[in-house]
Amino acid sequence: MRFETGQIPFHGHLTISDIARKAFLYSHFMEGHAKISPISRLPLVTVLDTKHHLKDFPVYVPFHLELNFFNKANRVLHYPARAFYVDGLNLMAHSLSSGSDSIYRKLYNSIPRSVEYRAKHLIHSKKQRLFLVVYEFSGATNEVVFYWENTDVQSGNSKSSTVKGRDAAFIGPNENQFAILDDDMTGLAVYTVPGGASQAAKDNDKVFEENQHVETTAGSIHGPTPFTFETEVDRIFSTPLDSTLMFASHGNQIGLVKLIEGYRLTTSAPNGPYVSTNSEGKKSIKLKRNEIVLQVHWQETLRGYVAGILTTQRVLIVSSTLDILAGTSTNFDKGLPSISFEIVSL
Repeated sequence: MRFETGQIPFHGHLTISDIARKAFLYSHFMEGHAKISPISRLPLVTVLDTKHHLKDFPVYVPFHLELNFFNKANRVLHYPARAFYVDGLNLMAHSLSSGSDSIYRKLYNSIPRSVEYRAKHLIHSKKQRLFLVVYEFSGATNEVVFYWENTDVQSGNSKSSTVKGRDAAFIGPNENQFAILDDDMTGLAVYTVPGGASQAAKDNDKVFEENQHVETTAGSIHGPTPFTFETEVDRIFSTPLDSTLMFASHGNQIGLVKLIEGYRLTTSAPNGPYVSTNSEGKKSIKLKRNEIVLQVHWQETLRGYVAGILTTQRVLIVSSTLDILAGTSTNFDKGLPSISFEIVSL
């Protein structure tokens, strides 16, 4: 449900009390004006941050059931040992067996009290045991912490490192590369896990020849290799497709791009080869006005990969070529995201 200022009779400025009063009346009406029985419907009033629609949602790594799980004869579910989420400056681990929470990794030793911050996104590669955590700090600056778990006990503690960037995503079926979107919304830096060049990159002899590799403190991750989007993009998302990254521009489109540096030809730029965001001749998903992509999650099926896409207006299931296989939206749900139970005020 959405409250519009024009629907509430009031004198002067709209206040939270006005909104709460109408929320109570709505709830009272939905209960059939019951005076004795317990209230079963309680509206939730939140103040919407148009820049961060999931601001009040926990930053965590979701755990997905396999598609058609409940239709299978042998429904055996292997739970992971723990679930991960971000709490302040800490990467937390929640034990699914005991229900206990513990600090898995302290991502920052300290931050000045005068600096406001919040975690925006948490991306985890199970195959590479690598975490990418995106933080936003006061002053509109963003950082990505990448934390690579150390599986070799004799080599010491795991290490983490930070780079400037507003978003991050893994690339390829083995998740052996990851990309970081620059604050300018056009620059893109690609890092490679040791021994993890994509198959498309291996087939191209010129890949990485013109760039100097720098080893970070997080293990031996190589990079960055720069690319430049032709136009600004708001988000990037992981894909299990070789050398392929998904991008989204708010209110415009969702697209896929190939990140193979050797194919630069006449599309070179000072900060790396251009990555075309032009949808002409390429498959893309047209977004509605003011529609924002919030989450993208992939699963493998017998017919290939499919992705679930959650936006502020729709829920979509699409193929690896961005064909829409299924989708849902409703005019009666004005919450953000579209499947939430939020009551947002204008």
